[in-house]
Amino acid sequence: MKKILSIALITSMGFAAGNMLMPYGAYIDYSKDSAKDYGYVIGAYYSKFSSPFKFEFDAEHTYITYKNKYIKDYYQYDFTAIVNYYKGYNWAFKIGNHSIFIDQDGNNNKYDNVAIAGIKYYKYLKYNTGLDFYYSSYDRFNVKQISPYYGFNFGNYYSPKGSFYLKLAINYIKLSDEKITGDDTYLNYDIALSNYIKNWTTTLKASFAKSAYKVENGGYVVYNLGEEYKNSFSLDIKYTWKKVNTFGLKYTYSKFNDNYTTANSSVYLISYSRAF
Repeated sequence: MKKILSIALITSMGFAAGNMLMPYGAYIDYSKDSAKDYGYVIGAYYSKFSSPFKFEFDAEHTYITYKNKYIKDYYQYDFTAIVNYYKGYNWAFKIGNHSIFIDQDGNNNKYDNVAIAGIKYYKYLKYNTGLDFYYSSYDRFNVKQISPYYGFNFGNYYSPKGSFYLKLAINYIKLSDEKITGDDTYLNYDIALSNYIKNWTTTLKASFAKSAYKVENGGYVVYNLGEEYKNSFSLDIKYTWKKVNTFGLKYTYSKFNDNYTTANSSVYLISYSRAF
């Protein structure tokens, strides 16, 4: 199951105001080849910046129903907490945890956990580079992931085309037991391009090559049901007004293996954030 929340960059208004709250919701539509029928997600993200720290919290509920009515509905509850420490004007460190509680028979029968750590060096509005590390604990096995990345800004915000931000990431994923998916090592690649022009922010993102049990978006997104993903693409559009309000729409298309067949899913996400 993919956790829906997508927070690649928190805008400068969030830091200036000190607090940001973002409720969100999404509808998941699965293809006819998938055993899953449809699902929905509701959640809320909150951050508080108090120099030199930034505290982030997210709570989310996911529901999935299956085409086979004999398979019980799937319920998942995610809780994420991350502490960021900013040293000077160039370094940032983070540590956190993402807990996942799963209920598919009314007994809260499963618990997954992801430990989060990261380091980043950046030049404001120029470039940033960093490394994220995740340690995911599942029943009878674990997953280690190292994700180095590099991003840079270019263009002119005041020009007709606006300014741009390009980010590249490599995800090295190591499973402790190759019997889980048939392979114990995955190498996956992410590329994202954002355009900033006046009140609009548009982001195109793609993920290439196979992956399983992947963690992304700084620890907020976890693929914890064992599907082997092939690739995914997303379009994210945000509109900001009065410098503190942002409304967002996002579409994500993903291909993955489901019951030994290739299936796909479409996720339609809506969000609203308020800085204060």
